[in-house]
Amino acid sequence: MPKRFEELETGDTFAWKIESEDYPEFNGRYLILTYYYNKNHEESKSKMFRAKITKDYIIPQDVQEIEDLEDLIIQYNVYDFAIEEYPEAKNVVPDSYGYIYQYTFSIYIDRKTLPKKMQYLGNFSLKDIPNEFYVFEGIRNQESAYWTHLEDNLLLGYTLYNQKQFIGYTEEGNKEVYEYKLDFENFRKQLKKIGDAIDGPDGKEVLQKLGIDIKNEVPTDDSLTYVGPDDEE
Repeated sequence: MPKRFEELETGDTFAWKIESEDYPEFNGRYLILTYYYNKNHEESKSKMFRAKITKDYIIPQDVQEIEDLEDLIIQYNVYDFAIEEYPEAKNVVPDSYGYIYQYTFSIYIDRKTLPKKMQYLGNFSLKDIPNEFYVFEGIRNQESAYWTHLEDNLLLGYTLYNQKQFIGYTEEGNKEVYEYKLDFENFRKQLKKIGDAIDGPDGKEVLQKLGIDIKNEVPTDDSLTYVGPDDEE
C-alpha cells in the first residue's frame, strides 16, 4: 500500500469520503480517485487522477463495482475551437451541445505523504473512458485542484456537467458560450501573434510600439516558496 506520493503506480485507487460545506447533499458518499502516471509530471509537484462517485454510502469492493460508478467530468471544451488547437480533438465526438469533455485532472502536491483520508482500495486496471478528450498527455488545458479544495472542485464539475446544471446546456446559454469562446480564441490568437513578433528579429521595436521601455526595465524576482510542513494531514 503506497504511503507517499512518490510510491504511486498507475491504477492505485483510493476512496475519499465526501465532507463538503458547499455540497452537503453529497456528504457520506465517496469519491473514488485513481492515479495515472504521466511522464511529463515526473519533475512536477502535481499528480494526475481520474475520479468516480459512489451512488450511495458504500465503498466499492472490486474492480467491477468501481467500473460501474459514474465518471466525473472535470471540464468541457467547445469542439469547433478545440480542433483548431488540439489535433487530438478530431478523434472525439462532440455531444448534441457541441462539447467534448475532460475527465483527467491534476492535484498539486505540497506534501510528501498521502492524506490519511485517502483509503487505499487496491491497484486496478480500469477501462478507458469512452470518448474522452485527453489533451496532450493531460498537460495543456488541464484542470488542477488542491487537497483542501478537492471535494468542492470535483463536485462543482459533477453538478455542472454530469448533472447538466451548466448554463451552456440551455439554448441561450449555449449561444453565449460559443460567442465567449469565439472572443477568447480571437484574443488568444492576437496574443500569439504579438508574442511571435516580440520573439522575432524586430522584437525590440515591437516592445517599444507597445510602450515598453526595455532599456529601463528592472528584473524582479516575484517567485513564492512553500515553507510549510511536509506531512500535514
